[in-house]
Amino acid sequence: MLLADRFKLKLHLETKALQQYALVVAGDGPRLQQSTAGDTHPNGIRGLDGLGRPGLMHMDMEKGLLTVQGLGMADLAGLLSRQLNSNVFDKTALTGNYDFTLHWTPDERQLALFKGMPSGQHEIDNTSAPESSGPSIFTALQEQLGLELKSQMGPAQILVIDHAEALPEN
Repeated sequence: MLLADRFKLKLHLETKALQQYALVVAGDGPRLQQSTAGDTHPNGIRGLDGLGRPGLMHMDMEKGLLTVQGLGMADLAGLLSRQLNSNVFDKTALTGNYDFTLHWTPDERQLALFKGMPSGQHEIDNTSAPESSGPSIFTALQEQLGLELKSQMGPAQILVIDHAEALPEN
């Protein structure tokens, strides 16, 4: 309310057709290792007791690396949504939790999400930028995990700013 009052802000939600993705099992089937309680992933993420736990993950999105233990497909869709800056919906019908490592080469659009962040939060060192010879995230999902992102148009809610005023100068 404070922002709305100070800037005389007027907003509304609108439904609009936008590009989004469906995460589906590729034609040759999934290549995922189902998590087992107490197991550690081969490239393992371990707790302080040395054991793996569901939901542990390591991400280095600017280098195109995602290692997870005990991750469900809905959570993977959420991670992909943030990486692609587009809605991704789980349509795999896979109900388990999985351990996997995914390697890909982020494109310039994906890397741009990290640029311009305040110092100390996340900075990109251009000297360690990924090689452009690796697979895209789309290809990596299919080749390494047996999953596919199908592009589709679908309804999404967006926030529309109808009116905003600048603060008066003091």
